[in-house]
Amino acid sequence: MGELIVVIALGLVPALVFAGLVRWARVRAVAGGPRSLIVQYSPPPGSLLWHGLLLRADRRVFAAVLVDLAVRRQIALHAEEVPGGRRAAASLTVSPHAELTNDERGVLQAVLGGGEIRAGEPQAIRRDRGQVGPALKKVLDGADLALADAGLAAKGRRVAPSVLLAVAGLAGLIITLLLTIATIADGAGWILISLSILSLVITLTALLFIPAYWRKLTPAADPVREHLDGLRQYMALAEADRMRVLQSVSGALTPAGVFHLHEKLLPYAVLFGMEKEWAAELKARADGLADDIGSGVGAVGDVVEATVAVGEVVEVVGAVVEVTSGLAGAVSVLGRAALLVAALFD
Repeated sequence: MGELIVVIALGLVPALVFAGLVRWARVRAVAGGPRSLIVQYSPPPGSLLWHGLLLRADRRVFAAVLVDLAVRRQIALHAEEVPGGRRAAASLTVSPHAELTNDERGVLQAVLGGGEIRAGEPQAIRRDRGQVGPALKKVLDGADLALADAGLAAKGRRVAPSVLLAVAGLAGLIITLLLTIATIADGAGWILISLSILSLVITLTALLFIPAYWRKLTPAADPVREHLDGLRQYMALAEADRMRVLQSVSGALTPAGVFHLHEKLLPYAVLFGMEKEWAAELKARADGLADDIGSGVGAVGDVVEATVAVGEVVEVVGAVVEVTSGLAGAVSVLGRAALLVAALFD
């Protein structure tokens, strides 16, 4: 009984507490902004990349930028089916007449692996984490600096909470590892060994989900974030409710007009995590509006079909950016702490 209490007190309980703290930290790191009392049916002025960072949607913002470029006909997105039901790696083709901002060009170069952008030629969206991750992180760093210069965010990211969690997690990992080794070496019963291994797995898993950093936004960002929340509320409404909002704000819209309005919101559907539902609705509308929309249906269909696949590809790469930046910040702070401790003992 005594050994069981030790394993629970030193292993399982701390592991569960640590996992709870990590979950709380992740919720805080992506906490939404002020709630809007008004439903908005169009995005606020400004850069989509900035909007993604203000929403703390770092993992989705690159997919949203690609979809935005596709909706504006600056690029074409491709997602081909392969035998077995799996999707091939998504690709894109940049229009010869594309007009790209520096941020958009940076995102394209990053997801293409840093290679040259060849207009008119299909190019694969890379999955190489070691190559794409640092390039996307560079784009994020530049956008963060721009947000700070505009007064919408404080300079620098808060990494101290992540580092503290990482230190606590590593300490817990060492303790649970020692407990696991001790229970196995002593030939303890399967219950003790199982609890020790469970504690180890919980701690290790929680370590992998520590948020990389907190982006500290200023009160000046609140109006934009409030507008974005109003847009999110509009997009989350049922179709009939959205139509009532549009009719009350804009008067009677033709079905084609509603389609084009909703098409422009597709990138924001990616930011809000609604891309599957929004793409399905757009596709259904496009199928019934061929005569009204004309030649645009084919291009819109390509965007809709590729949205989910591209979102999956780039969201995976976005996770690499989060992990890479978090580890870089943690290593930097831990390194300074180690030097300080060493100096104290000299």
